[in-house]
Amino acid sequence: MEELAPDAAVRDEALNGVSTRLDLEAALRTLSKLQQEALSLRYIQDLSLRDTARIMGRSEGAVKQLTFRALQTLRERLGKDEGSGE
Repeated sequence: MEELAPDAAVRDEALNGVSTRLDLEAALRTLSKLQQEALSLRYIQDLSLRDTARIMGRSEGAVKQLTFRALQTLRERLGKDEGSGE
């Protein structure tokens, strides 16, 4: 494998990061508004399951289901298999 010059390696790493972010943003847009809200509250705002359910006006079970299905969809869209260690 050809070694890249330090500047080229940094540039390639930055471009890969941008590509990954754009892929993630595109995948997030495919989720329902409820799934987006559940993920945002749970993982971006770092709220508990109980607080997320209260804010969304849903049961904790419903929030669990929304987040599970949303994460499952993101893994599928981004080509990540939970068992592959990626």
